Amino acid sequence: MSFMDLAVRRRRMGGGAPDPWPATLALISSTKGWALDPTSAALQFDDSGRTVPATVTQQVAASVSAYSSTGFLGQVSATSFEPYWNGKSLQWDGIDDYLSNQAGYTSTILSWLNAVNAATFCVKFRVGSLAAVNTILNVSTNASATASMFMLNVTAAGEISLFMRRVSGDAAGVTFTTSGLNIQTNTDYVLTFTCDYVNGPVNLRINGASANSGTFPGTSPSLGSTAAADSLALRIGRTLSNTNPMNGYTGRMVGLPYLADAGQLATLEAGVGYSTLI
Repeated sequence: MSFMDLAVRRRRMGGGAPDPWPATLALISSTKGWALDPTSAALQFDDSGRTVPATVTQQVAASVSAYSSTGFLGQVSATSFEPYWNGKSLQWDGIDDYLSNQAGYTSTILSWLNAVNAATFCVKFRVGSLAAVNTILNVSTNASATASMFMLNVTAAGEISLFMRRVSGDAAGVTFTTSGLNIQTNTDYVLTFTCDYVNGPVNLRINGASANSGTFPGTSPSLGSTAAADSLALRIGRTLSNTNPMNGYTGRMVGLPYLADAGQLATLEAGVGYSTLI
């Protein structure tokens, strides 16, 4: 599929149709899933304690899950590390911005990958520069990226790179890339990945179309469900080792603790992709 075909898909997403976000949130009901929604002013805060509402064009210290008030990512290290909020998305400066659970508080978002057989993640994003690697999301079994369960990046070559590990005991992870289908700067994309930890299939999707698929190998990382307490750290905007900061924007994002089927993927991507980022 050409980028022109993908651009047509992007233009068809949203438009004047009703926002399908409520149907997307229904996919999370009664699960350990989560969703961040920068289009909602009620979910953006100027303090990590989530008592001072943020205003448009202000830096955001906390973004709360659209499904659970106890699920949120925040920033207390320094005001300069906070992304800007433009009413539609979070803007990352490519230097040091990030939101994380690593601030002396816990978040139900961390239970997303605990003791699950599969996972699905979807995000709308755009990169402002490909001068370096852009990190969208990093989930790790420790407080750094050294035991990542997965790391989602846009490489300097414009490829999507997904590094995955099932449990911390696995000696190594597996990296899936979208070689030959490169991301362009200043362009909105909806990126989805699905992973079946038990049976092995992994799929990367861009704007509703498969960009690459593969299989988790049977050994290192082994097949099976994830550990009961393996998701200990999560960060968006740069890695847990403070490298590869995001330069660009992220909009709605959703994590599901199961393998979404074709109908669920359509609902998921419609809701995440509905709103423009800037």
